Amino acid sequence: MSETAGFSFESKYARVCEKHFDASDIVRADVCTVNGDIVSLPRERPRLVEDAVPRIFEGLPSYLSKPKQRSRATKGPPLKRPRELSPDCDATVANADVSSAADKEIEDVVRTENRNGYADAECQTEVTVCSASELQRVKAQLRSVKQQLQSCVLMFDEMSVRKSLHVRESDMALLGKVDLAEHTKPTDQVKDGDHVLVFLFRPFLGGWSQTVGAFCTSGAAPGSTVAKLILQCIVLLSNAGVIVEAVTCDNSTSNRSALNSLGVSGDVTRVSTSFEHPCDSSKVIQAIIDPPHIFKCIRNNLLKAGKFLLPGDKEVQHSHFEALLDYEEQQAGLRAVPKLTKAHISPNAFQKLSVRLAVQIDTLAVLFDDILLEPAECMQDMIHPESTRDCILDYLGGYVAKKFAKISCKDCLQTLRSNSREPTALTQIKTRGFLQVPSEKLLRLLQIVEEHVEMCTVDKIACASVYMNIVENILLDDRTSSASVGCGSHFVSTTAEVVHFFIKCRLHFFTREQNKLFRAGGRRLSCPAKGGRKPGT
Repeated sequence: MSETAGFSFESKYARVCEKHFDASDIVRADVCTVNGDIVSLPRERPRLVEDAVPRIFEGLPSYLSKPKQRSRATKGPPLKRPRELSPDCDATVANADVSSAADKEIEDVVRTENRNGYADAECQTEVTVCSASELQRVKAQLRSVKQQLQSCVLMFDEMSVRKSLHVRESDMALLGKVDLAEHTKPTDQVKDGDHVLVFLFRPFLGGWSQTVGAFCTSGAAPGSTVAKLILQCIVLLSNAGVIVEAVTCDNSTSNRSALNSLGVSGDVTRVSTSFEHPCDSSKVIQAIIDPPHIFKCIRNNLLKAGKFLLPGDKEVQHSHFEALLDYEEQQAGLRAVPKLTKAHISPNAFQKLSVRLAVQIDTLAVLFDDILLEPAECMQDMIHPESTRDCILDYLGGYVAKKFAKISCKDCLQTLRSNSREPTALTQIKTRGFLQVPSEKLLRLLQIVEEHVEMCTVDKIACASVYMNIVENILLDDRTSSASVGCGSHFVSTTAEVVHFFIKCRLHFFTREQNKLFRAGGRRLSCPAKGGRKPGT
């Protein structure tokens, strides 16, 4: 059976397609209720309902395609009158050994949930919040554990990171720009990220944890966006077999706003410490403020205000701790609080924080196949590098030709090298006898690519999709059709490989220079807690 573009289900044993199922058999969104409002979260890939069967086939009589009427017996067993026990049976029931029966029931439930859940999870590509690889690790980890070990707490926190740009070669995405999945605003796509929002879950009874999502932000993420990501993460984890019982975070402004939008409130007039589970309205999820962060807030407020008011008109003053430390330092080895140090009384900035697609070449070749013309035998307009930029591009062209020296087609290799043209002055200075001279065809192609690379990285602010922007501009350039390299049989694939390799190199150069500018903008200080030099010394 052929798969359709809108829906596909792929498992270890079977492949099905959308056209054979009724619309009522396909679940395209998870519907949940939050604070009385119905919220629909679209699924990345649809799933089938539990009893769905293919019943729509072309060319069959209508009576064969019509769904069969379900028997009433499948709707539920008939009601029975509850059995009444005599008073003499109480002691017998109380002394009965029911542990084995209870364990068997739990195992049956877990086995049934795992069978249904994992068969359902196979048809999903859940990459909106949680990456597919991380969810697969979660599913594999929970596949053999008991139900008690599937209960967990979901934690999320933001951390400050240094601005930097990197190219992820698996999908040629430019990392370091603001990326909040589908919640990213168009105006934020070109901003450099300096914070990372991380989602992590940990089982209550397990000794392991697993990150399930990370998002690059510029400053703190908005509370409304964090709330949406929380709900999506809970839904995806629930589909993977995880039972989320609670969420925990620090008491930052954006986190408080996110929890308030979910129904959590710390107002003394209407205290609410939980919100409704997005997948099961009969359950609630507890919201917990991270206790270490609460202690740090208390300590920092005490440093700022100098005192705390307690019930009964009592005060806790910062001077009390200073007096205690002065007294303890005078006692020779007889200290009552031996762990109290100056770092606790007057911590520095570091001590205040202490408490720890692949873009396939084949796809690119398909795009070039529509526009490239078969290469001519000779180039009419010869290229003679004269400027500094042309000399550098000629040097890079020789590097490209050397990297493709191992291709199997000798005719393609001849279109990348030149045996008659003299090397430029830069190549003569840098060579030790091994640098190669690129052909005129290769130089013409690299000049076109370089113009569009500079247009998307120098003239404009680069965004995360800079690679695809460059490729799109190259495809729309009229000169590209006559700038192919390679023999008459392989010119499409060879041109695509050369363009991909050159863009990848140039993006690496671009991110390296940007990182130098980021580092030059501010002097990094080493952390004294790790043995580094203290600031100001």
